[in-house]
Amino acid sequence: MATDLLHQFEETDEDLGVLQTPETRLIKWQGPGKVVFSYSQRGNALNVHLAADKSGLKYVKQALNDFCEWGFFMYPSTTMVLGMIKRDSVARLAKKCGFSHLFDQDGLKIYMRPR
Repeated sequence: MATDLLHQFEETDEDLGVLQTPETRLIKWQGPGKVVFSYSQRGNALNVHLAADKSGLKYVKQALNDFCEWGFFMYPSTTMVLGMIKRDSVARLAKKCGFSHLFDQDGLKIYMRPR
């Protein structure tokens, strides 16, 4: 399983419009469609944003689950993945992936998935 996790993602320059800051890393999911993640580690949490093109939309749930497994494997001290979500449809999807709503701030819904 560890070998599979290592190959689930690779660094990319193709951002698909995902939110980025100077601290974030940009990776592309290696499954079907195009799904990219920008993430950064803050303390014991991974902060994540994702974007998908039309071909990747139907695979976002699998890509998000894979990202969480990959993140927990690659960053052993990580105890949670935090997502800052703007769209209600993405919030519903996050709930299906084991995320819980924490609070709302500045027009974003903050969700957390524990290890």
